Amino acid sequence: MSSAGHVWDAIKRMEYNRALKKMRHSRYNEMKKAVSKVDAKYHEFRDRSTLNEDQLRFLKKKIRDEIQKDKQKTFISSSLVTLAIVSLIYFIGQFLFNYFLN
Repeated sequence: MSSAGHVWDAIKRMEYNRALKKMRHSRYNEMKKAVSKVDAKYHEFRDRSTLNEDQLRFLKKKIRDEIQKDKQKTFISSSLVTLAIVSLIYFIGQFLFNYFLN
């Protein structure tokens, strides 16, 4: 018994996978070129070297402020959820304690 058929199938499958990878990579490059030419509504595709010092400082401050706001929102929401869970555990404990004492 020969395994030539299995080897041939494996070789063909690897060739097909390589061709598929090349095709998808070329399609990715085309999409990348197309997207880089379009101005987005919410993001600016600018090169860092085209910004002067004031603009760069302003954008950095804006990013820092957004990060700080996100951190504050996360801290407040996690604190409220933790407080709710602790109070729920306390009231359930009180209820079960009174239930089993009677």
